[in-house]
Formats: sequence, structure tokens, C-alpha cells
Amino acid sequence: MHERHQKQAYRLANIGHWELDVMNDQLYWSDQVKRLHEVPMDYNPELEEAISFYPEGDHRERVRKAVKMAIEEGTSFSLESEIITAEENVRWIRAIGESEMEDGRCVYIYGSTQDITAQRKAEQQVQDVHQKQQEMIEHSTIMFYRHDADHKLTYVSPQSHQFLGCSPEEAKKRWTEFVTDHPKNKEGVKKTEQAIKTGRRQPTYELQLERADGEIIWVQVNESPVVEDGETVEIVGSLTDITSLKEKQQELEEKEAQLRNIANNIDGMIHRYVMHPDGSFEFPFVSEGVRDLHELTPEQVIDSPELLWSQIVDDHIDRIRQSVQRSAEQLTLWNQKWKIETPDGQQKWIHGRGTPEKLADGSVLWDTILVDITEQKELEKNISQQVTLLNHILDSLPGLFYILNEDGTFVRVNQHVEELLEKSAGELQGMSALDVVAPRKKDQTKQAIEQVFSDGYSEHETVLVDRDGQEHHYYTTGNYLELNDEGYLIGNGIDITQRLKTEEENRILLKEIHHRVKNNLAIISGILGMEMDELPSDSRNRLALERSVNRIQAIAKVHELLFQSSSFSEIKVKEYVFELVRTTMSTLQTGEKVEFELDIEEITMNLNEITPLGMLLNELLTNSLKYAFQDQKKGLITLEITQQNQTYFVKYRDDGRGFDQRKFEDSETLGFTITQALLQQLEADFELNTSDGFTLEFTFGTWQTGSHANL
Repeated sequence: MHERHQKQAYRLANIGHWELDVMNDQLYWSDQVKRLHEVPMDYNPELEEAISFYPEGDHRERVRKAVKMAIEEGTSFSLESEIITAEENVRWIRAIGESEMEDGRCVYIYGSTQDITAQRKAEQQVQDVHQKQQEMIEHSTIMFYRHDADHKLTYVSPQSHQFLGCSPEEAKKRWTEFVTDHPKNKEGVKKTEQAIKTGRRQPTYELQLERADGEIIWVQVNESPVVEDGETVEIVGSLTDITSLKEKQQELEEKEAQLRNIANNIDGMIHRYVMHPDGSFEFPFVSEGVRDLHELTPEQVIDSPELLWSQIVDDHIDRIRQSVQRSAEQLTLWNQKWKIETPDGQQKWIHGRGTPEKLADGSVLWDTILVDITEQKELEKNISQQVTLLNHILDSLPGLFYILNEDGTFVRVNQHVEELLEKSAGELQGMSALDVVAPRKKDQTKQAIEQVFSDGYSEHETVLVDRDGQEHHYYTTGNYLELNDEGYLIGNGIDITQRLKTEEENRILLKEIHHRVKNNLAIISGILGMEMDELPSDSRNRLALERSVNRIQAIAKVHELLFQSSSFSEIKVKEYVFELVRTTMSTLQTGEKVEFELDIEEITMNLNEITPLGMLLNELLTNSLKYAFQDQKKGLITLEITQQNQTYFVKYRDDGRGFDQRKFEDSETLGFTITQALLQQLEADFELNTSDGFTLEFTFGTWQTGSHANL
């Protein structure tokens, strides 16, 4: 090779050469060696200076010893070591030296030095990766192992203590006992043999292991073959503890079985309804309740999903299909009522509710409950007749009476509204009530209407404008009523124009308002009472009228006490509750078998607090008096009401027979529905216990502001 090419090759390989003239103690470095040590090209090293580039300690001593042996015994050497260059950079080099002897004496040592820093770094990286892999294996929650084609274990990770209850050494000895010869692992052994035979990885499988201490655990086995020259030489495997997962699966299966039992024993039926993206549908699960409700078996409905749809009467089927489609698109609660005709000709009203869930394939799943509400519908029909009667009553009462839709449009008005606005009932029907409100009062009136549909009640002062532009000041109240699945606002307005003249007139008129409202409610209560007296004592409709009378009287009593009060904004709670209990017992004619223990502090509440509280207590008293003591000669009802700072504490209890708490939480009855709505209106935190009698404890905060907090 040409000398220039040889130098180029050495430089590319980071190799330089050197010579040591032992007799004259002179050392020569080639340019490449100088570059490697980062010294100037005119640098002339001495032997001790060259050795000083090696770090003190083992590196330097090994080099000094190698040079000494070469001089004294003529031995060659090859070593790898660190050096610290003149620029204080650390490098790894490989130094090779060979002696030249004359007459038994060493006269020259020839050698080369190669920069192997990059190689050593690469080796170190490989070692680091291997170390990390080993640490990961040893600190993993998975046990790793290897065995040869004869199932002889060659490696077990330290996790054998957790998985097998023994050390890796003992695990190697007992491997066949744990896995290979395990009576429940025949299929797993077949998969291992198949992996050895084919050299292909087999599917994972589950195995129930018995540890050395007798504990049973579930593991997932994962094995992969190592193939060399077409033959499997080793199996690399791992065990993952899935005991907790298996226990949860078993618990889930038990819960599903319990839920099926519950579903098959509820009053009504439960089914799973799935609608696929192509519009097809199915019932994956149908409870036994379908037999009573639809006169079909669960198997019939699962096999022929159209059977349930075919029972829906023609007038309802399009609406129900559209509601299902809307629920699927918007993922909103499905809540519908419809009529069916069963195979034997019975007509029933059904109420269905279900929450949609979007599945991965685009289908929508509903877990749905259906109940028979035929009797409830009959009751609603009777209530509708009562509402008709009340409409006639409203026409005969003084002041403005009106019914509004949720959008604020008139549905029904009395003659006083027609006379004020100089429009007929037909002209006003469908017209927005806000159109007759003075512009400065529109926002306030709109909020009051919305409050009725959110909270169930509102009251405020507004200004109405007649056809001639004259303003009339009115004090209005609004109550929420649901009829035939539609919500309405029933309002009452009293002309308070004259009240604005003087503060004294204001006080008198305000007193008159409560008096009139109380009288109007008393008239309605009296008419309902007469209706109730015409019904037999065992009539189902009588209870509905009794409840209505008590609800009206609970509100009327508030206005009566405000009429009698000098503040017109505060009610004495103790006096009100005693009157409420007396009135409720009188209406329900319970006799003397029920005793009361009332522990009520001398506190006051404003109208916004006492009205929903009174209606709530009325519902609780009615339920207790009508149902709690049917099988008892005597009963006891206790009521405690206290106040601490800005919070009221109420505890109501009867020692009756109690009932299933789910009837309260998922009730279809109007009484429990109103009770829950009033608790929400009070923003109350409550605890309920129905296992031993009935106990309801709740707290709610004071309402210092609001449309009807103070007058």
C-alpha cells in the first residue's frame, strides 16, 4: 500500500503508531497519536509524560507494568484503558506494543494506539439497556421464565415468590408440579407442545395455580418460541396474576344473576332495547314481567321483536317511534306513555322510561322499565273533570285568573281578564301574556313565568296595559299544574293600583290580598270538599280530592296567618304546624287512634320558606294517616323543627309499617313525586329510612331574597 494511503487508512480507523528507543530513552508519536492525545504537532513526549495521560490508579499502573515487562522480559502487550487528553477530555484507547531484542536486551518497543471511545460507548449503552431490561423484569408484577424444548426450566424471575410461593431455584425443581403435570393444565401443555413443534406463538390461556403454600391463584400464560435453524430451542413465557380480575368477573356474574332475579320480580317489566345503525332492532333481554303486561313470553319477544310494537294502538305508534329516534340521535332520556291492546283484547296504558347509551358499533342501547299506568290514567281523567269544574269556579271568582302554556301564551282566562284587556277569550288564546305587560316589567314577568315551571310557584307585582294604554298595577301569583303530560301556569291577579298612593294604603291592600287569596283558596277547597262528600268513603277518587283539599288548605293557611300578622312577611312556624295538623286530621277523619308529638322551636319563616315546607308536611301527614297505621290500633307521629344560624332542621317520623324505599325513589305516585319536588325546591339535603316505620330528616337554608321571600 502506498504510504499516503496507509496513513489515510490509519487516520480513518483512529490508529496511530509510536516507537520507544529504550537505549536512548526517546519516544516518538505519529501525528495521529498526537491528535488522539490532543497535543500540538510539534509535541515531543517523554515516556513518563506519555504514561501520565492515563488516569492515576489502575489504568496508569497497568500501562507502567506492561512497558516494564516489555523492557525487562521482551513481552508484547495489548490493553484497553482510559486516557485524559491535554484538553482534559476522556477517551478510551487500545494500545498494542511489541519488543525488539538484541543480545537479550530490549532496544526498541514498537506499538500502535487506536481510539475506541465510540466502541466503548456503544458497548456501555448495550450494557445499560440490558441492565434496565433485567431491572424491569425483576421489578415487574409479571413472572418471566424460560425452558428448553424438553420443558426443563432454565430461568425464573424473582417473582416466583409471589406466583409460586417459592424461590426461583425451587421453582426450577418443581416446575412440572406447578405447570406441566398440573391436572387442570392439559390444554395449556398442548399449546406449549404446539409452539415447540410449529415454532409459532400460541394464544394466551388461563390457568388456576396452586402455590407451594396451598393458596389458589389465577394466572394468564403467555409463551413464545425461540427458533434457531428452523427448530425451537427455547420457550420464553410469562405469568400474569389475574386473580382479582377473575374474582371481579365472578362477582359481576353474581350481580347480573341478582339483577335478573330483581328484574323478574318487579311490578312491571324490564327489557334491553338495541337499535342498530341500519334501523333494525332487537331485545337482548326481556324480564318475566312481560307475561303480565303484554301477555307474551320473554322468548317470544326476543325471537320476534315486532310483537311489542304491534300491540301499540295506531294513534300512538308514530309518536313512540319518533320519540325513540329522537332519543337515539340526542342521547336524551326516553320517557313516553302510550296505549296498547293485548292479544286477549285488553287495553292498557304503559309508561316507559330508558336512558340511551351509544355503543362502539354505532348502535344505541336502552335499559328500559315499563309499568302499567291504566289506573293512573283513569285517575287523571277524573282530575281532568275536576279541572273543568275549577275553570267554572275561576270565572266566578274576583280578580284575574288565567292559565298559561310554558311559552307564556294564554290557554284560559276569566271574564275579568277579558274586561281589562277588552278582548274575548278566543282573541286572547294563543296570545303571549307578555304582550299586555308594560315594557319596563316584561323581563321581571318573564322570569316569574319561568320560575313557576322550574320551582312550581312564583309571585310578583307587574303592570298591565289595557287597549287604551292605561296602566293597571297587579299583584300576581302563579302555580304549576301538570295535566295530560303538559305543564301549565295557573295564575291569579289582584288589582293593587290604589296601593301605590300611600304606604298605609299599601299595608291595607297587602292585607286584603292575603285575605282574598285565602278566601279564593277556601272557596276552591270548599267546592272540592262538597265533591268529596258525594263520593263513597272507600272510593279511590276520594283520596285524590282529600289530598287536593289538604294541599290547598296548606297554602291558604299561610295567607290566613299573613293576613293576621302585622309584619306580612313572617309566619310563626309552631302556630302554622299545629293548625296544619288539625286541618289535615279533620279532612282525613282519622279519629283518635293517631297521637302527635310536636317539638317545634319558636321560630318564624317567610312565605318563600313556609309555603313549600307546609305543602311537604301536608304530603307526609297525608301518607302517614292514610297508609302507615292500617294494621295498627294506634300510631304515633313525631315532628321536630329547629333552627341553627341560617339552617333549618326538620325530622318527621311515624311508627307505622314502613315500606320499600325504592317506592319513594322511583315512585309513580303523585304524592311521592310532589314530596321529592318540594325537597328539591327547598334545596334540602335529606336522609330517608323506611325499614322501621317512616323517618325523613332534612335540612335547608333560609331564603332571604327572591320573588316571594318577603312582602
